[in-house]
Amino acid sequence: HRLRISHDAGDTGHAIVSFTGIGFGLGGIQVPEFRRSLAQSSHDIYFVVDKERGWYNGIDRQVSERLNGHLERSGINRVITLGNSMGGFGALIFASMLVKCDRAIAFSPQSSVSPAHVPFENRWGDYIRDIQFWTVPDLLPFLRDDVHYTAFFGARDSRDLAHADRILNTPTGHPEVILLDDSAHDVAMDLNKSGVLGSLLVSLISGGGIGETLRGLHTSALVAGGAPR
Repeated sequence: HRLRISHDAGDTGHAIVSFTGIGFGLGGIQVPEFRRSLAQSSHDIYFVVDKERGWYNGIDRQVSERLNGHLERSGINRVITLGNSMGGFGALIFASMLVKCDRAIAFSPQSSVSPAHVPFENRWGDYIRDIQFWTVPDLLPFLRDDVHYTAFFGARDSRDLAHADRILNTPTGHPEVILLDDSAHDVAMDLNKSGVLGSLLVSLISGGGIGETLRGLHTSALVAGGAPR
């Protein structure tokens, strides 16, 4: 009743694990995000949905065990996580739990939704109040040095900037944060409308950087500690 995982088989030995966000479209049905952008990929692709929108609290062990078992049986030798908003939180936190994961890509992720950690987060209150067991209350302790983290935020949302600041100032993980000056929470949607989301994902998934993909967009790149790159 909480968890849905679907799988599109590939033939490269690499897997992309995409975590779905809140998804208010289509009458509240959570549609697997990035499916269209990843349609031409030859990698194995997993789509993970927390149907109760609980930021994976209470099902984190189930998610990691099921994914790791299937990844091992499928002979996967490299894993990349991907997600937007709540799914971005999932991408960052599960990168430390999945075998052979070396890159996490997140758009507008929350660093936490626990009131004890982020009292400034006042969105999605109905779902957050329903979380009874905080098994993954904060992603910061889960960041690790052997994963390359890239997170995109819109500079026009003060709450997202506060999450970005928490992620940047964690002592481990050395995350890279990209701020889009003209966006708010819908960073992934704005990049898609600009026609660059697909090429950006291809570059990051292949092990590259943002390169020239964001040319023409107003961005700032930051590394741990808030220093500009």
